[in-house]
Amino acid sequence: MAQRIRHLTEGLGQARDLDVQILSVQSFARTARDDWRAGLLAILKGLLARRRRLQEKVLGDLDDLESSGELKRMRRAMRKIAVGPRKERRIAASPPVRRQMARSLLDLLEELLSYESYVRRPGCVDELHRMRIAASASAILSRCLIRPTDPV
Repeated sequence: MAQRIRHLTEGLGQARDLDVQILSVQSFARTARDDWRAGLLAILKGLLARRRRLQEKVLGDLDDLESSGELKRMRRAMRKIAVGPRKERRIAASPPVRRQMARSLLDLLEELLSYESYVRRPGCVDELHRMRIAASASAILSRCLIRPTDPV
């Protein structure tokens, strides 16, 4: 799971870098000298083509993450940690920090998926940046929270 999210995060980071480059070239092209404009438009065309290819990869990574069933297993495991199994609740609840981490991870996974509609929209730099942050935080938190013995 963490590896899939890390892979997705890398793609999102590359997409964000391209988005910033695209916006910068577009901005510069609007005020550039006429004799530079054709060259800038060629650069922009190349950046947009790379961004389209990367969009497909990121969308594929999101689909793989969702279709793998790992998200469902992760949610189940995090809910179990967040509230503690019924049997264990009477004896000893999960440590409060671990419960809060599980709740946070559930929230981050939902947030990550909520940004999927922005992947095809390079102009939504802020949303894509927040998606990358959610993916990165999910990967980090899942590595901290999930023990090798946890059923995921």
